Amino acid sequence: MSFYDVVYEVVKKIPKGKVATYGQIAMLCGSPRASRAVGYALHFNPDPAHTPCFRVVNRFGGCAEAFAFGGKAVQADLLVKDGVEVREDFTVDLDKYLWNPFEDWYTRDDMEFNVFKLKTPNFEKLSEFGFVLENGLYRYSVNILDGQFDMTVTVASDGKAEAVVTDLSTSEPYTLHLADEAVGAFVGRVRGEFEDVLLRISESCFERDVFKEVCAKQVIEYARNTYGDELEFLWDKYPTGAILRRKDNRKWYALLMIISKRKLGLDSDGEASVLDLRLDTENDAELVDGKRFFLGYHMNKRTWFSVILDGSVSFDEIRALMDKSYKLAKKK
Repeated sequence: MSFYDVVYEVVKKIPKGKVATYGQIAMLCGSPRASRAVGYALHFNPDPAHTPCFRVVNRFGGCAEAFAFGGKAVQADLLVKDGVEVREDFTVDLDKYLWNPFEDWYTRDDMEFNVFKLKTPNFEKLSEFGFVLENGLYRYSVNILDGQFDMTVTVASDGKAEAVVTDLSTSEPYTLHLADEAVGAFVGRVRGEFEDVLLRISESCFERDVFKEVCAKQVIEYARNTYGDELEFLWDKYPTGAILRRKDNRKWYALLMIISKRKLGLDSDGEASVLDLRLDTENDAELVDGKRFFLGYHMNKRTWFSVILDGSVSFDEIRALMDKSYKLAKKK
């Protein structure tokens, strides 16, 4: 992919109602000194209908005198139609309209949260890893990219983790590695080392915490205390599914998972923690009613049933059914 092609791909990311500067585009392309080359690329934009070069202005917010598709008046008109106010001197208020490609980073499902998703911190292990407790936050700092940057990771008491990279030469936050639009070998190295630190912290200091409901935790605790069994997460592509099985014959007696209620036949797209258990077909053949107990999802519907762990069925009742399922798994 040529530099021009990279420019076009980045410009396509500028949202409606926002503008970017030539320098900003150059930085996102991994060549911060190539703002003039960005201008040349946009002058030869081969597909203006899909690459909105009119959303690119100079560092003062000014429209281009030599806007390739009609001059600055045409660019201003396109910006106004796009929802951007243009002053009489053909400039845009950058404080109001400048695109920030990083502003949604902490709210989207990306690398920082993926590595900690469905996990909870073990604070003792955080301390062993090198985190220091400061003002209620566990904080860990490390130099990356041969000491050019400082990376600081903080973990709050509620388990929320954040990470900030600082350019030590300027003492300013560095954020290019957070934008998918940013390309280039240097940005790639920062991104790679950043992700590596997060992965090491996740694997060393965080534990799985998939099922949040009280009843689900009671099920897990009961299996641990009664049978000495722990959840087994067997599927990398299905991180919200886990099994419980007997030690003697390795047969499953329970499956916990998070699924859409609609998969149980309910008129709802909401998700729920669900427990599948073996069905005692001789004594509990009428158990499945479509209200409290359902045909076993993901399992043999003749010999398994599902129950939603939302409190609609008491844990005492679930515990008795777990015991039955455990015994049924013993049968040959």
